[in-house]
Amino acid sequence: MRSLLLATVVLITVAALGNPSPLRAQDTTGTRERTLRVVDGATRQPIGGVEVADKLGGTSSVTPATGTISLSFARANGLMVEIRKAGYQPMRMLVDAADGTPITVALQPEGSHPADAVSAADFHERCTRRRLACITQEQLATRKSDHLSDLLEQTGAVKRRCDTSVFDCVLSMKPSSGVGECSPSYFVDGVAFKWPPEAVLTELERLLRPGDVLGVEIYRSEQRTPPTFSMSTGCGVIAIWRR
Repeated sequence: MRSLLLATVVLITVAALGNPSPLRAQDTTGTRERTLRVVDGATRQPIGGVEVADKLGGTSSVTPATGTISLSFARANGLMVEIRKAGYQPMRMLVDAADGTPITVALQPEGSHPADAVSAADFHERCTRRRLACITQEQLATRKSDHLSDLLEQTGAVKRRCDTSVFDCVLSMKPSSGVGECSPSYFVDGVAFKWPPEAVLTELERLLRPGDVLGVEIYRSEQRTPPTFSMSTGCGVIAIWRR
């Protein structure tokens, strides 16, 4: 019996050392995993030693030489992660559980600016030049609300419809055809936030409060959107920038 217990302890120890726990949210009920690969934005080579931190759960993990780690989270939840390494521009993004496809993130070396990049730094310039329906930080300070959807609806660019039976709301706008309504695409910090249309707004409001937002730009279907936000859906885009 003693030798059996000793063997069991050794096996458990080896398993723990050989399979480090993936980054996971606090609620691990019914978890599923999604692969995240971090590469150099200039060379496209994988980067090791990158810290990937779950900003909601308070946990973190570091990529190995392959640049790949597993993100683990509850089926109904997402992760808000911050990705950083010395010598690179840090990145923050929301990772949802609805899409199980692997994610590749390109970290840009410090001082580099890709020609087609869209960033929060250019937010005010885009709002003015493109004549967008935008929500600025100043407007967020004066329009008191606990719900992001309230602020988006106040722009007049979108309509909010709620299903009281399930307490879910959706935002809609006119499609490029001009007939009927459609569900816009969502981006957070330049990254597509893919979620089922009937649940995307609920999940965004769970992860983001108005106080977390730096600004919002809304592209109607007939407006030319930057390539970063192009989804080819025939509907508009709501791009949210976090502080």
